Amino acid sequence: MHDYISPTFTTILDPSKAFPYRHAGEGRATVIGDVWRKDPHNWEYDERWPPTGFVNKDEAHILYHLAHQFRGKAALEVGCHVGFSAWHLLKAGVNLSICDPILFVPEIREAVVDALAEFKGQYRLTGFPSPQAAIELGENYGPWSFVFIDALHHTPHPVIDAAAAAKHCAADAMIVFHDAIIPAVFEGAGFLNLCGWKLKVYDTSQMLAVAYRGNVTLVDHIPDDAIGALPLPNYLVPHVPR
Repeated sequence: MHDYISPTFTTILDPSKAFPYRHAGEGRATVIGDVWRKDPHNWEYDERWPPTGFVNKDEAHILYHLAHQFRGKAALEVGCHVGFSAWHLLKAGVNLSICDPILFVPEIREAVVDALAEFKGQYRLTGFPSPQAAIELGENYGPWSFVFIDALHHTPHPVIDAAAAAKHCAADAMIVFHDAIIPAVFEGAGFLNLCGWKLKVYDTSQMLAVAYRGNVTLVDHIPDDAIGALPLPNYLVPHVPR
């Protein structure tokens, strides 16, 4: 197992101080239909609440560099766990609204607040779930320039989350989905594509799908060769050039 960050990224972040309970374990296997993939990268998670994992280092840096162009603008995160991806988005300079029912667990909410302590005043939390929370947050704090969705991964939730977020997106906006290797998650991005958004998939361990519109900039990314050697589900083949 190893870590990887695309060499195209000149800004490299170290969140270690904010996440002292982060633990690196062996990469996980994913089975999608008849496609079996063994992640060559470390599987990172909070040792207090395994096995829910974080975005990996490469994916975290894609998020940071995508979001950086929207610094000072409103952003939404649907699903935060203990705040690892939120930390990277806040480092990018966005003003972040976060919704996740897990925030009703006092110990986890406290962990998120501790992890994001340096960003006090730059974010808000709600334990109410999407889609209603996303819509209400959008009415009060939108329009969103950047959205990150890493919530329920089964049908129909990714499509519902995508529609709720898009309802209050700016003309120039991105909606990013983690775990697009999962068919139902990719359906969320595909739904936006059918609605006129453009689509980009970053070739990472769990795949990041980006739906975007207007005047926005994608970031250059060189996949790890070990990831490029893994098989793809058929629905991703047209979107991941190899």
